[in-house]
Amino acid sequence: MNKVTRFFREMGMGKKILFIVDDNDLYAKTLKEFLEIRFPGAKTTLFPTGEACLTQLVQGPDVIIMDHLLNTKSANAATGLSVIKTIKARHTAAHIILLSAQKDLSVFVEALSDYGCDYLKKDEQAFGKLAELIKSKGQMPFRPDQQVSDQYNIKKQISGKHFSDKHIHTNANNQ
Repeated sequence: MNKVTRFFREMGMGKKILFIVDDNDLYAKTLKEFLEIRFPGAKTTLFPTGEACLTQLVQGPDVIIMDHLLNTKSANAATGLSVIKTIKARHTAAHIILLSAQKDLSVFVEALSDYGCDYLKKDEQAFGKLAELIKSKGQMPFRPDQQVSDQYNIKKQISGKHFSDKHIHTNANNQ
């Protein structure tokens, strides 16, 4: 990020930038739409692999939302955790949220303890929890739930998909 861009962003005058890294096109596009309604004025960019995201880090994203398993389109794609390691090595202050249906607890424990990431399980409450998490970190201006639910119904967008009722939300500040 150049000095002029950084100045305007720090002064609150630039668009907030969100990166979504997920190889599930439908899920990623639905999440993008939801977040753009919830956080008006945010610039949201989708990446199907972590490698694609890494090439665009110069944009200085405010939040990176990362899936763990990213290899449905590219068999050799890096995992979300390995991409997180690379991002944190370059940008230690990056705010990364691991949003995954990953069942291997060691993945999210490592993301939380070693890299200070937040973790949300992909389930039917994930979008709302994600918005609240971004809001709680003070990352962006926020539109209240009622206005969003009037305009957007996540269940309609993902009809026919099965999500577990169980959820995990752990945040590095709540350990």
